[in-house]
Amino acid sequence: MTFTKKEQWTIFICLHSGLLLSLLILPPYLFVTSILPTELCSMVRLMGLYCPLCGATRAFYALLHFDILNSLRYNPIVIMFILAFIAYDIPLIVHLIKGKTRKSIVKPWMVITPLVIWGVYLILRCVLLIWEIDLVGDIFPPV
Repeated sequence: MTFTKKEQWTIFICLHSGLLLSLLILPPYLFVTSILPTELCSMVRLMGLYCPLCGATRAFYALLHFDILNSLRYNPIVIMFILAFIAYDIPLIVHLIKGKTRKSIVKPWMVITPLVIWGVYLILRCVLLIWEIDLVGDIFPPV
């Protein structure tokens, strides 16, 4: 699939607008959640299991503080999303600067591999709760 130059710029602007909006919303969100009592998400309250995005905000916050191991522990989707964004973004910027059109570089394995890794992590995270090993720390707070 080949994108026209206008379509490439549209994709580029949409992706970066969403990222910028996310970065602008994060500080007020972190401030509000630090002063208000937080409750667990409804999946944790009802089922005692983590939802797929549990810990993603803390993972992003840990990543902002260059704490990569804790970011992966909270939820690896944040780092995988950033790596995928960079892998798509750098070639796109190069092609846009050169004024060339390009074919889509997203291959099926580029989508399937991170989803499998994330799925294994999610299953492992919930299975470890059986032995009261809580990677995120919401259900069984660390002692």
